[in-house]
Amino acid sequence: MVSSVFGNVRGSVPVGRGGSKVYMFEDAIIKARLVAKQNVELWNSVSGDGGPLDYEVKTITYKDENKKDGEGNKLYTIHCKIGTKNVHSMEHVPIDDVGTALTNIASFLNGIDTKNPNLNDDAILAIYNHVKESRKPKQKALKDGSMTNSKLLLVGDKDGETFWSAKYHTYFSGHVNTSGSWVSPIEPTE
Repeated sequence: MVSSVFGNVRGSVPVGRGGSKVYMFEDAIIKARLVAKQNVELWNSVSGDGGPLDYEVKTITYKDENKKDGEGNKLYTIHCKIGTKNVHSMEHVPIDDVGTALTNIASFLNGIDTKNPNLNDDAILAIYNHVKESRKPKQKALKDGSMTNSKLLLVGDKDGETFWSAKYHTYFSGHVNTSGSWVSPIEPTE
């Protein structure tokens, strides 16, 4: 079964001018849930359905397209954002459906089981793959001109030892201990 990120909201045709350890997937979803919740509250505030906000919304997930549909309704583009990427987007959403679409995104994200995500759901799989790809370790230059330890790269890249855990939905990397010795990564046992 494939979830609909936007619930039953459909686009319209424009007319006129054009505590415990939080692992990577869980962390990304927690942050996305906050952004979605804030955007619902912001929309309610600016549309007159809610009171003023006592915080600044730094990531706006909807945008006025400066277009209207055949009935004269302003149209918006709505995004489901994970980190800095729009992993799902819908264009030409009539103004009357924006609040519903934003609420549906928040509900969709709240419904994701971060410990055991349903990877048979295409919408969840797209988010999962984005998190996995965006947080993939890369070798970087340090301030002194040297490079980060190549063992921090993925298994198969140079002498990399970092691996993705399908059980914990995160990357595990080794580290240098206090005596200066390299400690290879292991997947924790409960």
